[in-house]
Amino acid sequence: MWPDLIRLGLVRIFYPCLMIFGTIGNILCLKILLRKRFRRQSTCQYLCILAVIDILFIYMRSARFLYRYIFHVDLRNTSLWMCRSFIFFSSTLSHLASWILVIVSFDRYFIMKNLFPCRYVGWRVIKSTCVLFIIVCLVNMHYSYIVGIDMKLRSPTVHKNRNASNETYHIIKNTEETFDLF
Repeated sequence: MWPDLIRLGLVRIFYPCLMIFGTIGNILCLKILLRKRFRRQSTCQYLCILAVIDILFIYMRSARFLYRYIFHVDLRNTSLWMCRSFIFFSSTLSHLASWILVIVSFDRYFIMKNLFPCRYVGWRVIKSTCVLFIIVCLVNMHYSYIVGIDMKLRSPTVHKNRNASNETYHIIKNTEETFDLF
């Protein structure tokens, strides 16, 4: 009963509020960081990219839960392509957001140590962001292969899994049981 109420509260209240306030907050960040005096600074350009990535990530993750609440179907269960795409894009966006913050930290350090010339700020941001995007996409390409592959268990033992909240209880019995990853 309590887990259902908490889950219902999250879907009804938290995700719509996250979408509304997250979008408003990130748009305000974009509006401030795209002002003329901030536009030429590399840190502000990286933070603008981060705001766009955050908006995409918020909508991608929240839309999945709202779709599941409204239509009682998980988007990842509609097709194998949809599952692979959803996992790839959500993983890529979260990794991009994290690595953009790392790049901002290194950028600030290199600027403080005067290792970057200031006149090539725009191209440096574009090039480093494109390289980061390519690397993160290549690292996450394994999702297009491993998601949905059947594996055979060769263990003759019976596994009992019970989580701490006793919400689920699974028994796997067969010696060669087939299951899907994700």
